[in-house]
Amino acid sequence: LLTLGVMVGSIVWVLGLMGHLGVPLNVVTSTLPILLAAIASSYGIHVIRHFSGLDGTREERVGNLLRELGRPVMLTGFTSAIGTLSLLLFEVQSIREFGLFASLGIVAATGGTLILLPAVMACLPISTGRVSEQSKLQRLLVSLGAAVLRRRLLTILCSVAAVVVCAEGVARIEIGLDPVAMFPPDHPVRTATDVLTERFSGCRYFDVMVDSGEDDGVLTDESIEALTAFHSGASRIPGVTAVQSAEDVVGSVPPVLRKQALGHARLIDPDARYARVTVMMAATDQADQAALHGQLRSLADDVFRDGVAVSFGGPVLRWIAQNRYVSIGKVLSILGASICVVAVCSIAFRSLKVGVLCALPLIVSVGCVNKKLIA
Repeated sequence: LLTLGVMVGSIVWVLGLMGHLGVPLNVVTSTLPILLAAIASSYGIHVIRHFSGLDGTREERVGNLLRELGRPVMLTGFTSAIGTLSLLLFEVQSIREFGLFASLGIVAATGGTLILLPAVMACLPISTGRVSEQSKLQRLLVSLGAAVLRRRLLTILCSVAAVVVCAEGVARIEIGLDPVAMFPPDHPVRTATDVLTERFSGCRYFDVMVDSGEDDGVLTDESIEALTAFHSGASRIPGVTAVQSAEDVVGSVPPVLRKQALGHARLIDPDARYARVTVMMAATDQADQAALHGQLRSLADDVFRDGVAVSFGGPVLRWIAQNRYVSIGKVLSILGASICVVAVCSIAFRSLKVGVLCALPLIVSVGCVNKKLIA
């Protein structure tokens, strides 16, 4: 219950702070309670277990506890908070918010473990509960330690080999995620998307904005010809299911009515400076979508004259750009966290060797992480 109190307190504190600051929960920050529950409970269990193994009065036991564990717990919490704060290197706002509030939550959990728990334990009759030397757990741990000492070189070589083998998979990481694939197969959103993809033109698309640079610029014969060429070329690209552009309207209305008809169809802006083209696609894999974007970009460079700016947008491109930001931010955050851990531990223990050793579990776990999880 004591550990539960620290855990719940840190979660409530962080969520309450987010509420007061007007920061909404999203897919990323909604995982904060799970992270803080794991961290706060591990700190609390460690402290309470150590406290129950001490002798003396409650005040003496609390004093010995803080002398023996205060610095390690504080150092662990500080390095965890600094490492999590490295997520601020991401360009994605939701991940930045997660890094900031996760760091604050870890600080709260560390403070609760070192301040609240000792105060409560000093007031409660917590008896000693030392583990018997004959316990199965202790015998197992002693045996494991002895085996590692006997085969220390083999242990190091196996660890290095595991990192090397798993690091090779980093080059094979596939960056990207179809948001619809996050839903179960029978979810209405996924079912409707599958029907739209199979029987219609799909629901994934690029928005292409053509800026002629001047009012009524998209109504000139040259611009209409370029839009028609882009429409025709995009329609022939494999994977494109439909194209909506001025080509759908200009052939059925006289030139004098073009501006009104195109504006009514929402294919140009009221000043006729900008034109919109929508390219529908059936591709669900983001690698295929990125390749399609490259083809459309090359086509636009070929058909539109110099001085005409062509920009791409839409939900598909947003996901592609976001995943690119995530992959770059992941590398930067890993480097940042590793550097912070080495620096803090080197200063705390006054030894660069110890600092590197402290960061070793982080480096090994990152090297062995499942590639799909990183993606």
